[in-house]
Amino acid sequence: PELITKYGYTAETHEVRTEDGYLLSLHRISGGKKYPPKPGKPVVLVQHGILASSAAWVLSGPSKGL
Repeated sequence: PELITKYGYTAETHEVRTEDGYLLSLHRISGGKKYPPKPGKPVVLVQHGILASSAAWVLSGPSKGL
C-alpha cells in the first residue's frame, strides 16, 4: 500500500480469513489523480502467480503498471 499511496492513489488493505484458516491480505485501489474514486465503478480482481505478490502489479509505476 505504501507504493500505491506514493504515486497518489488511494489504497486500503483488508485481512480475510478463509474457511480453511488461511489469512489473506487484499489490497483495494479505489482511485488516483487521473481517475478519482466514484460510486458505480466496476470491480476488477487481479490475481498474481504462485511465486509473486500484489506488488507485481504496481512496481513499474503508474505509467507502466497495471
